[in-house]
Amino acid sequence: RVLFRSYFPLPNNLGGGFQNYLNNGVGKLDPRSDTFRIDQNFSDKFRAFFTLAHDNIQVINPYVQLLNASFFPTIYQSEHTTSWTGAGNLTMVLTPKSTNEIQYSFKIFDVNLLLQDQTASAVRPSGLTIKDFYPGANSLNLLPNITFGQGWGPIGTSVLPLSPATDDTRILSDNFAYVWGKHTLQVGGLWFHYTKDQAVNNATQGAYSFSGIFTNDAIGDFLLGEAASYSESNARFIRNYLFDQTEWYAQDDWRATNRLTLNLGLRAYVIPMVKVAGNQMTSFLPSAYSPSAAPQITSAGVLVPTPNYNPLNGIVAAGQNGVPAGFANTYVGWAPRFGFAYDPTGSGKTAIRGGYGVSYLNAGNDDSSLVLNPPYNVAVSLVNVPLSNPSQGTAKALAPVSLSAFSPSFVRPKVQSWS
Repeated sequence: RVLFRSYFPLPNNLGGGFQNYLNNGVGKLDPRSDTFRIDQNFSDKFRAFFTLAHDNIQVINPYVQLLNASFFPTIYQSEHTTSWTGAGNLTMVLTPKSTNEIQYSFKIFDVNLLLQDQTASAVRPSGLTIKDFYPGANSLNLLPNITFGQGWGPIGTSVLPLSPATDDTRILSDNFAYVWGKHTLQVGGLWFHYTKDQAVNNATQGAYSFSGIFTNDAIGDFLLGEAASYSESNARFIRNYLFDQTEWYAQDDWRATNRLTLNLGLRAYVIPMVKVAGNQMTSFLPSAYSPSAAPQITSAGVLVPTPNYNPLNGIVAAGQNGVPAGFANTYVGWAPRFGFAYDPTGSGKTAIRGGYGVSYLNAGNDDSSLVLNPPYNVAVSLVNVPLSNPSQGTAKALAPVSLSAFSPSFVRPKVQSWS
């Protein structure tokens, strides 16, 4: 009764038949961007510039949009994004034949997905005596997620609030050039530092599903307080991701003849895997799986433990027992570069150009799903659950669960370009 009064608005579309409610809430998009730049020539041999940009974006959705938790305007979802982006450059003419350029840039993003009360509160109202399966897991005392079969609209708070969700990227590079006869020699390096703090998508407030299996009517089951199923995670937590990538290069632009210029270079990429602070993630590794510790599986898909059954069979922890912290070793890639420019007539009016180069992408190493593997994340799944106390529900038959895994033989994506 408390849930009905607070979270289900009265019909406003009586002519719509079963679809008797229209959400007339108003969304909002409020962006603002500010940019600042300064250029300074200290002398003919020493100049610099610096840019700074700030973005502030506020988005309001008149319902809980994430995972379609609720279509009613009783609780809004707000997204607040702020960012700072900056770059600095210092160029120095060291001698008539040499220059040096230092660059530094950063990008800092902070995204907060939050709940905004309207006609109802995201926090459980007084008088609502629904219990959680894991005492204390729902530390924010949030409304449970409740879904219905047969076309009825859900209510809930999804996995919100999700805060923090920050990205911090820093890049520092240095490039030195020297003219030596017909050669322009260049050497340099780059340091790429990345950190991310991310609240994990865990629904610790519990999730009920009413299908109509008891009364043939989903709302009838809800009024009786008999849910078909229930799930809940045991904790909210934050994970911190980080890596440091470096690159080094050398290049020679050689004017071989008056008509031919060659560009010869080599870049080394040192790309580590993304790591989680404290190595708080696991992966499934087939080579660590022992058939003797496996359970039996019936034809119905039910898991039957054996005397040697190990529920963590094949699961390895990052940074332990010889397993790399990112589940794959740091990758070192060699990237040659070649180019040419040829003047077939010697008049300077026609040029034939060509080139070939190799590069490597820092991609494919998203390990955010690995932090949800056991034993760091535990969730319960029940059937035939009383709404008032999910601990009185019936445990589902043991069955194999899904796991996330990362291949230890992962190779960085390689790009070959030519023209």
